[in-house]
Amino acid sequence: MHFSINLTTGTFYYSTYGNNQINAVKLEKDRLDQTELLQYPLQSEQAINFQN
Repeated sequence: MHFSINLTTGTFYYSTYGNNQINAVKLEKDRLDQTELLQYPLQSEQAINFQN
């Protein structure tokens, strides 16, 4: 897995070995104050981005 975090926008970007598409999770400040662990599903399938 490869990942990067933009600290200005609070966005976590990642790609996996099985899915090299860049995926992003927006980390909202108000939800980060919770005591429960936040979980998001891992995107394992690529999507096609049609541009026309």
